[in-house]
Amino acid sequence: MQPTQWRYFLGFIPDDRLRDRILMLAEAMGIAAGAVIGNIHLTICTIAETDQQDGMIADRLDGLFSGADLAACRILLGKARSSSRGAAIGSVGSQHDITIFFQTLRKLLAELGIEPLYRKSGLHAHVTLSYQSGPSRLLKVPFEWVPAELCLVESWDGFSKHVVLRRWPLLPPAQGELDWGEPAGNFTNRLRQESLRAA
Repeated sequence: MQPTQWRYFLGFIPDDRLRDRILMLAEAMGIAAGAVIGNIHLTICTIAETDQQDGMIADRLDGLFSGADLAACRILLGKARSSSRGAAIGSVGSQHDITIFFQTLRKLLAELGIEPLYRKSGLHAHVTLSYQSGPSRLLKVPFEWVPAELCLVESWDGFSKHVVLRRWPLLPPAQGELDWGEPAGNFTNRLRQESLRAA
């Protein structure tokens, strides 16, 4: 069986280290491992929804992004929330860097006549953890993510299937990077403390 609609979006996919950190957050929130979605990502914008697969969209964008010299943006994640509607990690603090990245992306896409969908209310950066109902929890454990690649993803509507069609490397952020990272042991201890406070 195939879906009746394909969705194409640009976004960021965490590397293994960040994915492990995100899974630790999910565990601290009491989300069962089987409930965490397999395709963890952060959507910047949806660029097309079609009733047939678009076999040319990756090549069209390749010509646009290959020489664009896009600089990465800093994303400070850390407000993890779960409820009866699912769970997600939202961004905290200033949205300036990711907003500038999105606006740059929007100008580039305009060269191909592409207008991002569903962004009239602005960009609210988040990483979805689960669509299943879970315990009501809120954890605040801020950590910074500087994505290394911009990804084009094909999503099969209703099938929870994502296919990464193309990856474009990003340059380092324009300004000096702030060190929001911390050793995994420290992060785990903070999760335990936050989990106890939230219980």
